[in-house]
Amino acid sequence: MTRTINHPKYRQLCATIDDEKQRQMIFEVYMDLSEVRKWHNLNIRKLKANRFVVTGNPMASAAENAVYPVSSQDKFSLGEITDLLSSMKEELQSPILILAFIDQDSTIAYSKLQNGLNPPETPRQMQDKRKWAKHKFARRKNKFT
Repeated sequence: MTRTINHPKYRQLCATIDDEKQRQMIFEVYMDLSEVRKWHNLNIRKLKANRFVVTGNPMASAAENAVYPVSSQDKFSLGEITDLLSSMKEELQSPILILAFIDQDSTIAYSKLQNGLNPPETPRQMQDKRKWAKHKFARRKNKFT
């Protein structure tokens, strides 16, 4: 916890987010996306009703995504999820919401939600994902050899 408190991003969050639980969850998701998943252009943005999301790009050329952290112990209704989706669409122009479920042991599981049916990926999108995965794998392989 001492490392967390001393981290510059955490200190910045202390100035903007009053609720300690929410601040901790935002910080954990931010660090996971930046250090583990290597997302680009990460920002923390405030939505209405004092909600905060982490926005960024999973790949340099990908569209911006918004990630909303929730505790795995929290319970919320379909209406609350619908409200979140509509606020994402209004405030961030993003039709997709990624929920980051954070467990007590700091494990994070991500779920992508979208209003309505999700269209299939185009062959071009699938090809780009495969190229990115191969590039990522080759980078990791070179790192350990």
